[in-house]
Amino acid sequence: MLSVDTGPRLGTVETIITSGRGLNPEDLVRLYGPKLVTIDPASYGADRLKAEANKAAIEALLLRAFEQAQKSQNTTIWNVLNDAGETVAAELVRSL
Repeated sequence: MLSVDTGPRLGTVETIITSGRGLNPEDLVRLYGPKLVTIDPASYGADRLKAEANKAAIEALLLRAFEQAQKSQNTTIWNVLNDAGETVAAELVRSL
């Protein structure tokens, strides 16, 4: 017997709309950062400052990771195009 849970799921659906491009690293940080770190609105003083510093550090780490992932993907695409003899297309990817 096969059973599948199709009950309601709680959560939020978020959409980022871009024009003429996909999501960039900054968009991804804006999308995923709040899912990783939240600051209690009732916090204050040193606790709040520490939480805000931690949030900023995590967002900076995410940004660097997303930027590196984008560069790595572009390198992979460049290599595939170059190996296929598509040097003009490869150079377009390199210029991104």
